[in-house]
Amino acid sequence: MSAEYTRETWLKPIPLDFDAHSLLHRIASARLAGHELDRRRPPTKLHLVADRERFNIEIRPILHSSPTGWTIYNIEAKLVTSVNAKTEIKVRILPDCALHLMRWQRDDARTGAAVDLVTETLRRFVDDPKRAIAFGALNCGFCGRALTDPRSIEWGIGPECRAQFEQAIRLDELMMDTDRAAANGSIGEGDEQGMFAKNDSTEAPHA
Repeated sequence: MSAEYTRETWLKPIPLDFDAHSLLHRIASARLAGHELDRRRPPTKLHLVADRERFNIEIRPILHSSPTGWTIYNIEAKLVTSVNAKTEIKVRILPDCALHLMRWQRDDARTGAAVDLVTETLRRFVDDPKRAIAFGALNCGFCGRALTDPRSIEWGIGPECRAQFEQAIRLDELMMDTDRAAANGSIGEGDEQGMFAKNDSTEAPHA
């Protein structure tokens, strides 16, 4: 990377050695299920902590309205400061295991560090979605509503959104098991346990 800022530095796709797009697309699709025909744009943002002290990542699926309902067009992400949500960089997460930088800093070193932080956070999320989203937030990592229940705060996500989250993750695991089974000539067995502890029936929908 050149020490001198040049626009060309960030115009090419930045390759990843993992697929973040598929998982994020499935999660967004699970959240859209049943709301495709809503008049208002359904909430599909996802918030991840990149650096507890300084940065968060806001993942925003770009939705298009069509005669058959809302569809996912692209998936974008912003690295924002924890204090005032000022954008550090903005990227598009591509289906071919790459990032396309849409907004960056004039300081190449600062931009490079931000790209590394986004990449590391997405990798953690793909490797262990539950751990990546469980960051002790006071607001739901999915819908942004306030959390009050200690378990929800520990997980960083409310009960309603947890159900959608688990559904998407299980689908992803099932597809990976199917791929492995096809490659190995055997049938994989999915994990029957939920990613999160069983919800207390007395817990409010977004406590």
